[in-house]
Amino acid sequence: MHLILEARKKLEAIGLLTTLMQHQNDGEDRMFVYDLKTPLSAKEFLEDPLLGVFLQNRIGRNRFKEVRRRFSTSKLTGEWEDKTVAFNDVFQAIKDSELQQDPVDEHVDTATSRQTEQPVIAGEPLDPVTLKTFLPPFFLQEKLLTNEVLVVVQQLAFIYKIDEKTMSRFLVEAMVGDDTIDTERLRLKVKDWYRTTHGQTPPKLGMRTSKASQDSSKQPVSEDDKMVQYYERISPLDLLTSLSDGASVSPADLRLAESLVHDYQFSPGVANTLIDYVMRTNDKKLDAALVQKIAGHWSRKRIKTVEEAMRLAKQEYKNRKDAKHKQTNAQKAAPRKARNQGSNRQDKLPKWLTEEPKETSEDTKKKKTKEDRQAFESLLEQYQRGGGE
Repeated sequence: MHLILEARKKLEAIGLLTTLMQHQNDGEDRMFVYDLKTPLSAKEFLEDPLLGVFLQNRIGRNRFKEVRRRFSTSKLTGEWEDKTVAFNDVFQAIKDSELQQDPVDEHVDTATSRQTEQPVIAGEPLDPVTLKTFLPPFFLQEKLLTNEVLVVVQQLAFIYKIDEKTMSRFLVEAMVGDDTIDTERLRLKVKDWYRTTHGQTPPKLGMRTSKASQDSSKQPVSEDDKMVQYYERISPLDLLTSLSDGASVSPADLRLAESLVHDYQFSPGVANTLIDYVMRTNDKKLDAALVQKIAGHWSRKRIKTVEEAMRLAKQEYKNRKDAKHKQTNAQKAAPRKARNQGSNRQDKLPKWLTEEPKETSEDTKKKKTKEDRQAFESLLEQYQRGGGE
């Protein structure tokens, strides 16, 4: 059933399906109406600022150019004679009575009259009020920031993760005279900036995890709960940026984080757990070999949730610490200086990682059963002694 629900959400997200709900019988029943939309034409799809960008990333630039050429039509030059046949050249005339149509129900809408719909960005990735505070005095906000321009601004902010201050600069550069914003020029300005900042690879589209949205209303209780919620809500890019104290993330680290999601099929939350674990235990270095080794292990263990990832990371950290302790004891005879030179600096570890792994429910159950048995045997022995007297 969940596969049907996920498929429905995808259709809604790209504008192919509208879902309507109505409460009936004083709220006891719910009625759903699913309205299928006509797909975008090839031209509309390829020129859509959301779908076109993500399709290019999915199939590659060269293949995208081939698809665009295949669905484009060149304008005819020279003089051409229209040889299209007319309706009555193909179909014969019929009686007047047969030409009468049945009355059309005004409440019924035909599929041919429906307009195609483009993807809608829910909420506002970029705050318009904050955006206006960064615009210069000569920028006529009421005249220039039309609904059409604001829609394009929100789309670009979503795709390229642009803040209000940066977007205000692009809006000024996209002005035509004093009363118009050229939206196509705005897109080109943003694309040029993205290529200069992030390289030639276009932005990618990833599916949101449903768990984070489902648990968003729950307040975390323990430190572990807070970390689970943090890993599930933050993107790998933002996590790497925070671990780098706001500095730019290297392309190698970005590719490594991306491979955890796309190659190892980890959720963003699990990928974040692995990244944070490696960097905090490895002097803030995201060593590719170590990341891939752990990722391979977690993949074989079929780690799917952040809780499972944290539990396994905690156990791996304990094993590493025990092995290092044994090695240290074996090298006590070595000079202190040599030991200090061989030690690695370690970043401050999160509390969830340094805590001892909790007993599993099975271990707890066995322990309780043993304690109950011992208590019962003790009571039985006391009773037997009392009866003998």
